[in-house]
Amino acid sequence: MRVLVTNDDGIAAPGLAALAGGLTAEGHDVVVVAPHRDASGAAAATGAQRREARERFRCVETNVAGRRAYSLEALPALCVAAACAGAFGPLPDAVVAGVNDGRNVGRSVLHSGTLGAVLTAAQHGLAALAVSVQMRPGIPLVYDDAVFLARRLLPLARELAPTALNCNLPAVPAGAVRGVRWARLGNAPLIAGALVDGEALEVRFRRGQANDSGTDEALTDAGYATLSALRAPGADTAVAARFAGALATIEQALLDAAPGAP
Repeated sequence: MRVLVTNDDGIAAPGLAALAGGLTAEGHDVVVVAPHRDASGAAAATGAQRREARERFRCVETNVAGRRAYSLEALPALCVAAACAGAFGPLPDAVVAGVNDGRNVGRSVLHSGTLGAVLTAAQHGLAALAVSVQMRPGIPLVYDDAVFLARRLLPLARELAPTALNCNLPAVPAGAVRGVRWARLGNAPLIAGALVDGEALEVRFRRGQANDSGTDEALTDAGYATLSALRAPGADTAVAARFAGALATIEQALLDAAPGAP
């Protein structure tokens, strides 16, 4: 399988090298395309789009885990979109993003550059998998179990495309994961508090354990790896059918309010 490996931690991140190496060992044709620096929190942004029909981004060919790699001065979603347009050779069959330093759980999936990359892949109809590892003070990050799961989840991601899979692992030593669970997204707010202090906005991000035992956040806190299925944005035709009458009423009001309307 032709697999594009990317991330939002940047081309030099150790989790990227571990993932690329693991998928190569599985026999996949791996190409790495990642931002030249940390792009965490970029979501599915592609950067400013100017009036010109063409944009140029600095791209440096390099090597990651023995595989051809491209360091791109662009955000993760653009790395994926460019690959899907044929910029880096044959089109990928799948996109795997990670291994991310830090969980992507709950509401944070909306803001994650890692998830932005795989949701972009899903919108192109590709198999899409994001893999992240929880960070805790005093506990070293290990990628062994994350790479192990990525290798085995990729066929499932291909079967479920264009649904994207989001896998999170707990902060535990290699081999100490208690199991793997399907999980729903946690609903806790991303930001615990914010205030304006003079000319600065101070934001305090929420930390601490979740109370709802069924969520991705609570399960990783309990030592389990979690898997959640995410749909790429798309039109909800059921809503359109349900509110067709309401839209007709709004349309008529708009036409009646137009200058020169009878």
